[in-house]
Amino acid sequence: GITTALLDGKLGVESSRLNTALIPDRVCYNLVCSAWSKSSHPHSPDEIRALISRMESLAKALHMNEFRPDTRTWNMLIHSYARLGKEPTAKEAKKHRGRGRSSPSTRSQKVEELALAAESVLKDMYDRHLEQVKSGKDNNADYTIRPNVTSFNGVLNAWSNLRGTDRAALRAEEILKLLLSTDGSVGDTATGDLPYVPGIQPDLVMYNTIIKCWARSASPEAGERAEAILWHMNCFIGRNYLF
Repeated sequence: GITTALLDGKLGVESSRLNTALIPDRVCYNLVCSAWSKSSHPHSPDEIRALISRMESLAKALHMNEFRPDTRTWNMLIHSYARLGKEPTAKEAKKHRGRGRSSPSTRSQKVEELALAAESVLKDMYDRHLEQVKSGKDNNADYTIRPNVTSFNGVLNAWSNLRGTDRAALRAEEILKLLLSTDGSVGDTATGDLPYVPGIQPDLVMYNTIIKCWARSASPEAGERAEAILWHMNCFIGRNYLF
């Protein structure tokens, strides 16, 4: 078992210093990932990636699935990119005063890079999911990696940080169309296609985030497009009204 593996020195821990009652598991690692995902530290995604790598190494070395990252682990990586793209609070702005303020164009570029990084994580999740399906390991719910609505909401949240342009809102609508499609057949976009994952239904959070994207777009069509999302939510007119 895990205690024997630790005592055998596979983790580089001296047995005399080991408290076998306090061996961290996936829950412990996910809690640390959660802390990083809520942090404004510029390297928080890197820290989560390092923890994921550590978990995967432990699972492989010890042949124990208790350490494998799961969907929640990867979702927190997505949300860490969204967190970094948020406008700094007054307290954060005061803390970093004097370091130079980035121009609106520079900030927009940075936010878009973070949103694309979040999309990249989602694609990576799906690739790993396909690997699990191929290997027959996707039946264990304890460590299955499969994008869910929270994964897509994290990506949309990252895009919603982009202001003064309709790029985020248009991309958000593309993602919504993907989830509403029956086979994933939507038009190509400049940012590349996200995976079609059957069974994921858009929720209230997703629709509200898309509306927020339009509210922050400064587009002359923002009000009309946001209201179209509202009607679409309530199924008053149907999908054709929006798309």
